[in-house]
Amino acid sequence: MREHQRGQFIPMAAMVMLSVTVFMVGIVNVYRISRAKLKAQNLADAVALYIASQMTQSMNHVADRNEWMNILYANPNDPNSTSASSDPCVVPKNSPPGLGCFASGRANSGQYEYVFSNLQTVQDYARLVQTINQIQTLFMNSYNMLLGANGIVSPSNGQSSLKENLLRNIPALNDQGVQLVVFNSGQTRSNAESSAAQMSNTPNPGPGPNLQVNNLDGIKFAPASQPVTVKYYTGNAITGFHKTPTTLSAALGSPVGGMDFQTGSAALSGTVGSSNTNPTMGAGAIVTLAVTLTGLGSTQVQARSIAYVVSSAGNVAYDTQGRASPTYWVKLGKPI
Repeated sequence: MREHQRGQFIPMAAMVMLSVTVFMVGIVNVYRISRAKLKAQNLADAVALYIASQMTQSMNHVADRNEWMNILYANPNDPNSTSASSDPCVVPKNSPPGLGCFASGRANSGQYEYVFSNLQTVQDYARLVQTINQIQTLFMNSYNMLLGANGIVSPSNGQSSLKENLLRNIPALNDQGVQLVVFNSGQTRSNAESSAAQMSNTPNPGPGPNLQVNNLDGIKFAPASQPVTVKYYTGNAITGFHKTPTTLSAALGSPVGGMDFQTGSAALSGTVGSSNTNPTMGAGAIVTLAVTLTGLGSTQVQARSIAYVVSSAGNVAYDTQGRASPTYWVKLGKPI
């Protein structure tokens, strides 16, 4: 019996060693996949937040200038305007109130009523508003250029400014095997999903990162559709003076006023957001990473993220008191 049992240790030990080796290889591969998934998710979150934050920064620049037009003439030190800093409709004597006071109607009746001396002064006021609108448009265009919206690239190297900034601000995007697509609207999301599907079927993406970031729409602001009504005097001392209503746009012959975000514009219609029922502005990213597995070749992992502009902070219209609400902020949405 003992002779028959001799020699069993070696095959048993070999089986144990093989099992341990397979187990260790499995642990290593699980670790590599888990680590790659975590890295991919962190990269996707970082990219989505970066693009959405750039969007909100640009939108804040535009919205802040709406409030500029409320305090152009405000002077807290003026004895006739002790509360000018808190109420845009209380301004120094003989100065027009803030634009929001006209837009909300407060400056057209009651104690805050203001009447321009003639049509020329209305036009001068409208030109001032137009100048600030032009500044707001420059901020909007600068963001769209930075974003590389609609395929805009840098003339120096043929890449989008967004790609350069992402690689500089998120160094891990430079790692080999990183593939990225981004989106900020319903249409660009559809395109991004198609690209991401192709990436998931490419186990060997090649050396260096593959960042597809020219697939974005620009943001759009325009003077509010609601006309800004003002009054000015017509007539003379003989026939009498009359208060004549007009709008700033009509007086100037060009649309002017507080700039509103065009949520219904073609570029951003269907933008994904915090829920399917209330779409809002936002930006998303899909990151694909190649993972080399021990004894099993390579595979791909993907992560998705979206950061959106909180809709409750997105109102740049003037409230009933004539004040603008310029603050935008972003947060990550639920996993997509």
